[in-house]
Amino acid sequence: MNEIRYSPHPASFYTFEFENETVGLGTGPAISVPGLFNIAWLTLPDFDDYEKTPLDVDSLGTWTTEFAKPFIETCRFELSGTPIGTLARIMTAQGLTDYLISHKDRKKTPCYIAFGDRWLPYIQMRSFRSVDFIKAADTPDAEAKERPTFGPPRLPKFERQTLIKGEVRDFEKWVNKLKQSSS
Repeated sequence: MNEIRYSPHPASFYTFEFENETVGLGTGPAISVPGLFNIAWLTLPDFDDYEKTPLDVDSLGTWTTEFAKPFIETCRFELSGTPIGTLARIMTAQGLTDYLISHKDRKKTPCYIAFGDRWLPYIQMRSFRSVDFIKAADTPDAEAKERPTFGPPRLPKFERQTLIKGEVRDFEKWVNKLKQSSS
């Protein structure tokens, strides 16, 4: 089955290397939960940060368990018997958002509950930027661009946590380690 990718770049573009680990919005649940990468790209302006300021790693979003929860639940949520994650893999971005907006159960979706009334108009607006790249099953993205590897990031903003191997790190410990490495 062919899949559709909404973002202008493959998942690997939205990642970065830190302490020999690949982290970022193109890792973890974005690649392990069917359709989540597309739903996340529609929902999160954080993806634009990877395109605008790719070297500013301390401001790039990454997954935490809590942050990923509404996306995972939305992908598993069924509308008319089909999980939204499945729909996000086979429908164009505009087709999916039009379907979500017109569906009677739209306000029951976990992303709607998490992000409120603005979620549907926002993803509809963002759907117009979708490239709707059709990828044949089991073939790599032909135009895949890998992000460069970076040195250690600067002191992070504290509204985000960092995901390493599926676990949220202790922020204080992580910051102290960063301070020591920059001394």
